[in-house]
Amino acid sequence: MLSRYHSGLKKIVQYYFYIFRLDFLPQFKCKGINLNSLKLFVYPCMMVFSVSCSIWHVLCDLEDFSNIIDLSFSLSFIVGFAGSLGCFHTTTVLNSKIILSTLEYFDNVINAEDGFVTDIRRKHYLKYTKLAFWVGRIFLTIIGVSGFMVISFDIYHSSNHTPMFYNIPGIPVESLFFYPVNFIVQSIIYYSGIEMVLWSDIVIMAMIMYCAAELRSITELISRLDEDQSTSERRKILKTVYEMHRMIAEKASRLTLFFWYIYFEQLFMVMTYLCIILFSMQTISMTLFVLAITVLVILMQIFILCFFGQIIRDSSEAMFDALYMTKWYEMELTDQKNLLIFMIRFFLPIRVQTFGFGVVSIFTFVQICKVSISYATILYTVFV
Repeated sequence: MLSRYHSGLKKIVQYYFYIFRLDFLPQFKCKGINLNSLKLFVYPCMMVFSVSCSIWHVLCDLEDFSNIIDLSFSLSFIVGFAGSLGCFHTTTVLNSKIILSTLEYFDNVINAEDGFVTDIRRKHYLKYTKLAFWVGRIFLTIIGVSGFMVISFDIYHSSNHTPMFYNIPGIPVESLFFYPVNFIVQSIIYYSGIEMVLWSDIVIMAMIMYCAAELRSITELISRLDEDQSTSERRKILKTVYEMHRMIAEKASRLTLFFWYIYFEQLFMVMTYLCIILFSMQTISMTLFVLAITVLVILMQIFILCFFGQIIRDSSEAMFDALYMTKWYEMELTDQKNLLIFMIRFFLPIRVQTFGFGVVSIFTFVQICKVSISYATILYTVFV
């Protein structure tokens, strides 16, 4: 079972890079020129093009701002696709090696045969990889369905029957290719944008769950110090705990810097377009079904980011608590000194934190919802 869930989760992470780095395209060989690196510019060019068209549409095509649906969705596209561009740069360009090397490390950990640690690890890795695998699959399915509903609503509501309201420049309305090109190109850009942002959330979730599984394994291993153990067995456990924590702390420290940037980009972006959508819900007198679906998807995205931030924090604190609650007073002096050193090392927990939001937890989710509702109410008061 563990191999099934781990393999499935690993494929989800690998497919992310396979698709958005365009690794499925053939490798180009040209002496003196690295043409393969040009593939990394395809997605950013799509996002820059879409953001530019949306900005032009808002500033020049809209005669006034009375069409709240058009305005709110266009602003959401601008914020969302600009955020997806930053997400692509942070995840796919800057930190792809860190993510893939960390994934390879956990792959080796799961497949390793390491005596009494193996059963403990497999138990916790099974629990956390199973959760991450099913959350990832369900989340991607919901995004695909809800994205289709939103884009269908946009086509229906748009006066020109275009998915993202703007018209691609250079193609006149009377042209035979106007509607097919706008529909196909904008649909591809739309799905690329939302899949980039939300799939990267699953990559973040996978990295956090692997780290949490390792921390929980260390916690259970520490709890075995209170069992009837000989001095040699107790010292073997302490040595194993030290080695496991040293390795996971090294991997987590590299991921923490990545989390600091990506969480700020993701949380700021979703808070902004949640505020815009909530504002539009207060100002229109038509069916709110599609807008409600959009809000629920946004809330789900925020909750996933914050919930798994809470998991890694709880797992790290549980490891420290388990060490604190050991019967250290029954150990030999040398072991007591080792425990003291461990407590100093474990005192600063492994956690996700970012600029402007602090330590990410369930409390962060509540705060973002409150702030978004407050700003949406202010916008409604000022502009309506």
